Amino acid sequence: EQEKLQGIWNAVSVEKGNQIRQVQPNELAQFIIENNKIKIKDSTIRKKTETELLYEIDLSKNPKTMFLKDTEALNNSTYATYSLEGDILIIEVKNYFEDGREKIVFTLRKTKP
Repeated sequence: EQEKLQGIWNAVSVEKGNQIRQVQPNELAQFIIENNKIKIKDSTIRKKTETELLYEIDLSKNPKTMFLKDTEALNNSTYATYSLEGDILIIEVKNYFEDGREKIVFTLRKTKP
């Protein structure tokens, strides 16, 4: 499963709260998954940011779960659920925002090499 997650994933849509919106051509929302790290380049949530997370998947749970840990603030961690079907990856992150919003959902499409 971890091998299938490897690669570059571009966001198609982002759901914040109960609002879903398409990622615009001038915005960047990209997840680069390599080994046990996820590098997120994003300009849809806040000003342009780049974040690197360590991740660990748990296939014993349904839905599948990821434990995410910020590489710069190791005490900053959270869980996410995800589903993977072909070249579409949906990641739902709980407690993503510091301001208390409940979740953010990224719908991602894998780029072709």
